[in-house]
Amino acid sequence: MASKLVRTLDFYPSRCPIHAPITKDDILQRKTESPDAEVLVHPECDPEVIALADYVGSTSGIIDYVSNSPRDKFIIGTESGIMHKLNQISPDKKLIIADLKLICPNMKSITLHKIIHSLETMQTKVTVPEDIRAKAAIALEKMIEYTS
Repeated sequence: MASKLVRTLDFYPSRCPIHAPITKDDILQRKTESPDAEVLVHPECDPEVIALADYVGSTSGIIDYVSNSPRDKFIIGTESGIMHKLNQISPDKKLIIADLKLICPNMKSITLHKIIHSLETMQTKVTVPEDIRAKAAIALEKMIEYTS
């Protein structure tokens, strides 16, 4: 992400626990197994992994890339839940997950039943002060802009 900006960023030294397990060696191994596959990764991957990618983008960016690409083989470096959607929209394409450990327990805890319950009861409504909401909205919009 910092490479797309014209200023220096001072990051908190942390990593996404879902994307951190993907290593350069994982990608190189998948490329050895499928040399004609394009590598598509999430921007939260390690810079060494990103350097090997043919495309770096958000989950929706990866989905759009696969569905619009004339290519037919892809190595996917993001949360494994994306594979279901990719197989639905591009059943004729060969999709290879970069690492089987790419499962986000937080994403898996959100179910349709829980969303419906939340909307019907409004019991889990979260509110924040307007000044914080406004700053967060700007940050989210920039993140989407830089990763799309």
